[in-house]
Amino acid sequence: MKHFKLLLASFALFGAMNANAQTDVTSTYIVNPGFEDCSAASGNQAAGKTTTGIDYTDSGWTFLYDQGAETWAMSAVLSYGSDGQINGVDIPDTDNEGNTGNALGVSVGWGHSFYYQSASPVTLPVGHYELKVYAYNNNNATQLKSLFGFVATNGSSYLSTKTSFTTGQWVTDVVTFDLTEETEGKFQIGGQAISGGSGANAKVFFDNISLVYTDPEQAVKDAYADALQQAKDAIANEDYNIVTGEERNSLDEAISTYEGITSNYEAATTALKDATSAFTAAKAAYDAFVAVKASTIIPDLAYATAEKKSAIESAVAAEAPTSAADATEKAAAITNALRAYYESHALAEGVEGAVVMTDRIANANNPANNNDWTWTGNKNNPASNEPWTDADGTNTHSYFDGGNWGANSWTTTMQQTISIPAGKYLLTAKGRSAIYTTLTMAVGENSVELPHVGSVGNVFNRGWGDASVEFETAGEDVTILVTASSNTIHEWFSISNFRLVQLEAIEVPMADADDYAALAAAIEGKVLGFDEGEYAPYNNVEAIKALAAAKKINPEAEEGNTKEAVQNATEALNNAEWVANTEEVNAIFDGSFLTDYSAQSGNVQPIGWYREKGTEGDGYNVRYMGGTNPGLAATSTSKALFTKTAAFYGWADGYTMPLNANTAYEISFVYGGWSDCKKDGFVTITDAEGNNIELSVNRLPLDAVDGDSNPDSWKTYKAYFTTGEAGDYVLGLRKDNERVQSQYVYGDFMLVKAVVEDIVLEDAATEAPAEAFGNVTYDRNLVAGYNTLVLPFNVKKDELSENVEAIYAYGGSELTGEGENAVVHLDFTQTVEEMKANTPYIVKMAALQEGLSFTNKAVAPVAEPIITNANFDFVGTYVALPAGNETILTDDYIATANGLKRVANNGKKLNAFRAFLKKKAEAPAGAKVAIMIGDEVVDGIQAAQIINNVDGTIYNLNGQKVINAQKGIFIQNGKKVVIK
Repeated sequence: MKHFKLLLASFALFGAMNANAQTDVTSTYIVNPGFEDCSAASGNQAAGKTTTGIDYTDSGWTFLYDQGAETWAMSAVLSYGSDGQINGVDIPDTDNEGNTGNALGVSVGWGHSFYYQSASPVTLPVGHYELKVYAYNNNNATQLKSLFGFVATNGSSYLSTKTSFTTGQWVTDVVTFDLTEETEGKFQIGGQAISGGSGANAKVFFDNISLVYTDPEQAVKDAYADALQQAKDAIANEDYNIVTGEERNSLDEAISTYEGITSNYEAATTALKDATSAFTAAKAAYDAFVAVKASTIIPDLAYATAEKKSAIESAVAAEAPTSAADATEKAAAITNALRAYYESHALAEGVEGAVVMTDRIANANNPANNNDWTWTGNKNNPASNEPWTDADGTNTHSYFDGGNWGANSWTTTMQQTISIPAGKYLLTAKGRSAIYTTLTMAVGENSVELPHVGSVGNVFNRGWGDASVEFETAGEDVTILVTASSNTIHEWFSISNFRLVQLEAIEVPMADADDYAALAAAIEGKVLGFDEGEYAPYNNVEAIKALAAAKKINPEAEEGNTKEAVQNATEALNNAEWVANTEEVNAIFDGSFLTDYSAQSGNVQPIGWYREKGTEGDGYNVRYMGGTNPGLAATSTSKALFTKTAAFYGWADGYTMPLNANTAYEISFVYGGWSDCKKDGFVTITDAEGNNIELSVNRLPLDAVDGDSNPDSWKTYKAYFTTGEAGDYVLGLRKDNERVQSQYVYGDFMLVKAVVEDIVLEDAATEAPAEAFGNVTYDRNLVAGYNTLVLPFNVKKDELSENVEAIYAYGGSELTGEGENAVVHLDFTQTVEEMKANTPYIVKMAALQEGLSFTNKAVAPVAEPIITNANFDFVGTYVALPAGNETILTDDYIATANGLKRVANNGKKLNAFRAFLKKKAEAPAGAKVAIMIGDEVVDGIQAAQIINNVDGTIYNLNGQKVINAQKGIFIQNGKKVVIK
């Protein structure tokens, strides 16, 4: 204690100690606490990333550390006043003490920190200390963490916990600490800007540091006195009258025990603080119990058990809590009893004979996905981060989640149709939504509104609450419809935990033979189609839907059909207006079904169109596509349908397009897209068995790229297909699902019976055939052996001829060797089962084929049917090239029955619909050519000196003997061989 005694002796120099033995020792340990002696440090201190330390001469402070802070130097020439500034920033007029003089100013960027430490370390004796500084924030820093305090050399630090400084006035920042041994260290001023304010940086000033010392013995007594007073204040505070149990008793006992003691102050202080802390902390539990008790309203839930209701009443009537733990337990008992009461109602536990039928709802609880529900509008992936809490404490649930967070107005629906027997039912779900969102659940005309109190509170916590709807069914399918809507931005909804209970079974009259006979009579003769005498399928939508519904009724159904359902279907058919075709109808539809919709955007269900169940994305919109909405340069002024995923034409319950048997149809429309439509869409026609019908065209290419949100024109789609058996066919428009945000637009639909023309192709054609659809004849002899052929339509192998041995596609060329050993290898080794339009092929025939014919072909030629390659292009021609032409030149190759041969002279004649190999200018001059068709080498290379050799010796194409043959074409025993 040597230093302690010296310190006490030195205090005599400062005057007598006060009554609490507190002494201001600022001048003893802190150099320049008011930043007055800073003349040598005027001006800016650069904001460097330094840890070496920069001394301010005579200032007593060293700048040690900076994470991006701009620092102002202390200035001896500037003082507080109306015109006082540091680097152009006004310093405050006065501090709260009325002092004037210099200040330390700091401009600190958000997220940055700084501090200054005293230049020389000091040694503080054992005792209690109060370290204080005045700070001024003039720039609205909402959160500035203080780094003010004392940092010991041994690594300990005693720093402020202040995180906010009031703007526009001087405030004090105080650090108190106790030292149990002599401690060396430095004083520190600093801060860290945690969050922003109105300006670029927080401007902070520091001034008037002070240090007050209290001797250890007195500090212990003072701490005890403070603890005792705090205990008395707490127990006398009327705000804590609610704490009536053991915590109050313990605090009373502690005050009685330790008041007036003359020793063991430390133990008394600890006991008083512990008792006071337990007493004040208990208030929250008592408050919660009282709040739960007062706010609990016991509703009249008709289908819950009486015991569950009584349990709530008993929990609410419980005696006052004896402790905080008891208060928590009793509050939980009320909440859990209320939850159990709601759950009892949802399961109709109070109804004798009630049957839980939740399993009739697919994906009713804890969803892992959004499947089995049909959605419109925005939905999110199922969530589990904010579940409800059940009566047993379980809170690990998943739930459906939806809404459009960034939209000012939105509507989202989810629905599911279920089959249940006749009866009275109770459907319950847990739901919640944002305050300005309306969330309803409906079955038929019966509906209920679910809670919209946000994500806090309510019966099942986090805003979750039960809601139930009652309904009856005579045995027909029912649809559960959930609708959420809002006209305010940043709204949402959640729903899950569907529970379905049959409260009572209902005996429903079933259809008899007379009912079925009447239905059959109503259906009889109503044939939908496009021939004369048939009923036009698009003249009366309600009639068509009535027929589709009637045909779904099966008289042999295992569970039977209700009399009401059969009679209603019969009545709907008889009352519908049926319009028969007076002649054969060509136009199936022309897109006019969209004209009844307004020009505004929004999710709709255009008549006849639906989206496949379970697909992602929004519903359909109908928009007027003229002008700039939605940004396409429209070639049509009609309305159009657009979708992000897939759309189908036809009724969702099975009725689609009733097409005739073995009939050719033409479908056409315009289309476009936006929102980064980089991926193609495609078109499908599906028959009644779900088989895809081949279309002459079915891709929908779009040329938008990233950043190009509006392709500048419509594209036209036209395709042909031929039906098999008469029946219902489905038109589908899809997109590549890789791009969920891509949107496709369709308009000007037309489906008509195709005009089938007679199309004749001729060898001597002088111009390419025109685009057309029809039956094609071609007076062409395909010789036994090799032929070249190019056609402006697709042809399958078995369509071409039964004599076709193989069809070979051009696979390109490869150059091997150099100089006189250079060889260009042409590859026709790949066989195909179908010739693609405008693509040349080599066709090998097993026998002569005299003439060709094709049925229902869409002829669509291109200007140049060519396959390009580095050395040789494979060039098709739709016009005859007479002798002397300037197209086929020396070194090109044309077909012979035995293969392909080199053209010796320019201008070789070639008939139309054939192809030849065109040597490219960049191909190596003088290189030999080896043409491989299938597994045969067919070309004009001759090596007379070895052609008749039969001794097994291997020669290359130059006639040179080869010892170890590697990859390539060689001659052995008079034949060309290929070594791969």
